[in-house]
Amino acid sequence: MEKTKELLKKASIFSSLSDAELSEIVQNGRLKKIAKDSIIFRQGEEATGVYVVVKGRVKVYKLGVDGRQHILHIFGEGETFAEAAVFAGKTYPAFAEAVENSTVFYLYKDRFLYLIERKPSLALKMLGSQAKLLREFASKLEVISLREVSGRLAKYLLGQIEIASRKTKSGLEIRLPMNKTQLASYLGTVSETLSRTLKSLKEQGIIEEENHKIIIKKVEALKDLSG
Repeated sequence: MEKTKELLKKASIFSSLSDAELSEIVQNGRLKKIAKDSIIFRQGEEATGVYVVVKGRVKVYKLGVDGRQHILHIFGEGETFAEAAVFAGKTYPAFAEAVENSTVFYLYKDRFLYLIERKPSLALKMLGSQAKLLREFASKLEVISLREVSGRLAKYLLGQIEIASRKTKSGLEIRLPMNKTQLASYLGTVSETLSRTLKSLKEQGIIEEENHKIIIKKVEALKDLSG
């Protein structure tokens, strides 16, 4: 139990809870190990609980009419997901799948709602988390509304600069939170088109690429592309 409590403390939504309250949560939920590419829940299934990513990453996505995945968000360690579905009291509105071998903590719906009712600080943390997601979804809508993939990618990279970038001698370094296939899905395109777009940006000297890291050489050029 103590190890699970320590893991849950890393989740911002639970950071204000006392040791006794964390013990109560642990007793009313369970850890689940999820293998890479395994489905956690499917769109349309009854929303029975809330999840916390303890280790690994989880993508939440919808399927298009052509069967392609459209990634809404990738959740990392310490982040929670499925709260909105639980509050709506209906079904999960999308699919959730492990991007890599992961561990999640599953908190039963009734227990989560009970804690929200009697712990205002927890409710505020959850509202903050949902507000952050809404901002990200609004930003994504702005990104995918651009016709050209180069514009979408530029807009996305500019957003990542604001979220987490590091100044280096070569330029602004950002670490992509997803692989290229996932990024292509997030941007509403396919891997081949994304690869061509990245190659074009590199040839123009706008970016450099190294594994999951991208060095932004010309921020103003990205702004021009993003419209």
